[in-house]
Amino acid sequence: MAGLFLPWSTANAAAVAAGQKTFTTTLGGASWSQEPQKYHARSLAEIKRKHAAAKEAPGLAAILADSGCLPFL
Repeated sequence: MAGLFLPWSTANAAAVAAGQKTFTTTLGGASWSQEPQKYHARSLAEIKRKHAAAKEAPGLAAILADSGCLPFL
């Protein structure tokens, strides 16, 4: 998740918000370009919403930090 999906999804959401026709990001040390996908921008927003609602759950922050996911949320 933290290695590929969340960095890609974050770049994708930024491109959708900026109205870009394409975006480029680095994934696994390689450059990746494509058209933004609105569905995935909405899914990232939902993941962030659910995290905000549950962020006080015991142990959640540690798990997300250890997995590298927390900076994207």
